[in-house]
Amino acid sequence: MLYKIARAIARFYLKIICGMKVEGDKNLPENGAAVICANHIHLMDPAALAVNMNRWVSFLAKKEIFEKKFFRWIFTKLDAIPVERDGTDTVAVMKALRVLKKGGLLGIFPEGTRERGRGMLEFKSGAAFISIVSKAPVIPAYIEGRYMPFGKLRVVFGSPLIPPDIKKPDTSNLKEFSDRMAQAITGLKEKQ
Repeated sequence: MLYKIARAIARFYLKIICGMKVEGDKNLPENGAAVICANHIHLMDPAALAVNMNRWVSFLAKKEIFEKKFFRWIFTKLDAIPVERDGTDTVAVMKALRVLKKGGLLGIFPEGTRERGRGMLEFKSGAAFISIVSKAPVIPAYIEGRYMPFGKLRVVFGSPLIPPDIKKPDTSNLKEFSDRMAQAITGLKEKQ
């Protein structure tokens, strides 16, 4: 219930107030597991992705936002998965894989933090690992603009990327697939 209410409020704000334009939404799967990977420019990026889908999306979120009781309650109700950004968080990876095993959508910002005007940062390997292990396709997404009235906010969804068929991904495989994801996302910036 909270998810539907939050999504309705976010949809109104983003589409009516911010004038969010969406492209490539035909690339969003109607069913089945998928990993939605996007660049990260603002705290509202998860909302900008989720309001365009008719399905529930579970997002990986930095562990720090779960420290305050109120936010922990909200983000837990929204099915966000807390992740420790420094190092490997096995618990978060297992929870993410569980979402995909059930045929759900998982949202990940592979940069691990917001860009803050620095341009797209190098991707961490977690999104590639989760996609390869689960065999779930990656839906690249590019977000640009400002989250304010008439901020010319734009979200572009790209064609699915099929993960390589690898039983035990290593550093090289993960880097290669992460680079493919980054190129796909960057390529969406040019689409008009």
